[in-house]
Formats: sequence, structure tokens, C-alpha cells
Amino acid sequence: DKHRGKIIYINFWVPWCPPCLAEMKPLKELRQKYKPEDVVFITICNNKNKERIKEVLDTNEMHVPGIHHVMTVDLPNNDEQYKMYNQLNVNSYPYYFIINRKGVIVNYGSMMRPSYPGTAECIELWLEKEVH
Repeated sequence: DKHRGKIIYINFWVPWCPPCLAEMKPLKELRQKYKPEDVVFITICNNKNKERIKEVLDTNEMHVPGIHHVMTVDLPNNDEQYKMYNQLNVNSYPYYFIINRKGVIVNYGSMMRPSYPGTAECIELWLEKEVH
């Protein structure tokens, strides 16, 4: 609810995934292109080792304004986690979603990486499309 009316970019990742880690710097760079009132960035890490997650976030200097980090270990129970992953069909890492201002998933998959130029183009398209 607190992000209603904004474009939401969601990044599913795990700490042992080299492609996930390689996208952290590009994620910060992508974040800088947009106003926080227009685009929200959320990372969701699926790992039970909270200290390892924090270590990866600290090492990659990911504690920047406008990027929200969620750890599945903090979810109320495993059933919620499995339900979310199954409903969204997240079966590999990294995995990304772009959700428009109306709450509709408009793009998803492993290609929507922060480093991929098409990701910024997709976000800009939805920003422009929903303003006019």
C-alpha cells in the first residue's frame, strides 16, 4: 500500500549467486536515474542466514536511499515465502519484476537486470505512458 501509484522494480536474489552480486552496482546506478516518488526499488533475498545477507549488502554498499531490502527470513512463516515464490513463478536467480502504477506486472524475468539497457527503457516507457 505504501508504494501505491509508483512503479515498482523488484529484484529477487541470493547471496551465493555471482550474477546477482554483479548486478548490485548497476542497481544503485539505475536507482539514481529516477525520483523515489516515481520508482521504488525493492530487493528480496531468499536466504536463511541473516548475517550473510547483511554482509553482502554492506560489502556492496547497498544501504542507499530508495532501495528497500527484504529478507525472506523475516517473513512470518515459510508458507508465505513459498506461496509468494510459487505465485510469481520465481524459480531462478536473479529474477526481476516491473510493476506499473496500477499494480500490474508489466515485465518480468531474468532479462530485466539493472545493467540491461532495456530495463531503463521499460521503466521510462511506463513512467511516460502513465503520465499522459
